[in-house]
Amino acid sequence: MTATSSKPSQPFKVLCSYAYFRGHNFGPLLESVHQSPALVFGDSGAHSARTLGISLTLDGYAAWCHRWDQRLALYANLDVIGAPEATWRNQRALEEQHGLTPIPVFHTGEPWSYPGSTRRSASSATGPSSTASA
Repeated sequence: MTATSSKPSQPFKVLCSYAYFRGHNFGPLLESVHQSPALVFGDSGAHSARTLGISLTLDGYAAWCHRWDQRLALYANLDVIGAPEATWRNQRALEEQHGLTPIPVFHTGEPWSYPGSTRRSASSATGPSSTASA
């Protein structure tokens, strides 16, 4: 059986995690997987980093987002699982100090009362996070 797409003009879409790709050139990987341009969603990989004991920095993630700006169609905030205030501080720092426009991250079970939970900027969209609190 051959798999066919109902929308053959759809671009190739992929999620790349900063936690895994922070020290690698993922351009050749994308080109080897798919010939046409890909829509790349940059994710901080906070959940993976947390479970693997990897330390991520805001400055490092911001530099990665800037480095791959031409490849990233969008990217998420560097979230801090279980600490919505820290996640919101990261959002503001990425916007104000680094000139980035990350998608805000909100985790299930977090209070709606912290500032970032009700904010929605014109340049970014809020969506559910696949990162679950452990």
